[in-house]
Amino acid sequence: MKIVPFTKMHGCGNDYIYVNAMQHPIADPSTAAKKWSDRHKGIGSDGLVLIDKSPVPEADYSMRIFNADGSEAMMCGNASRCIGKYLYEKTHPWPLPMRDGNGYHALPPHRQRHCGIRHGRHGRARLRGRNPL
Repeated sequence: MKIVPFTKMHGCGNDYIYVNAMQHPIADPSTAAKKWSDRHKGIGSDGLVLIDKSPVPEADYSMRIFNADGSEAMMCGNASRCIGKYLYEKTHPWPLPMRDGNGYHALPPHRQRHCGIRHGRHGRARLRGRNPL
């Protein structure tokens, strides 16, 4: 059995499992999302978010979001905010260009070491636990 380090965060009640896919690639993320998201037999979450390097030069990172049923989502603002906080904790430059299934976004820093995304309103996310990177 392969051990995969993860971080669990939530934004406005959406709780996701975040995996650094740069260090720990997930071969079948759809199946992993279904198994790990089960609230009785797994970690329990609304889904799985993979953080990876962007395949294109316009962004530094990319994210793939898989819902608890295994389907892939185009984007999630709450997950984007949490990824912003996750990467901010790792002292990456700001604003941070990121790509999701919906296009490119700039994740700006937010006061008090909280981050938001430019999709209208800024939000907050807190990162707890050990250093996952």
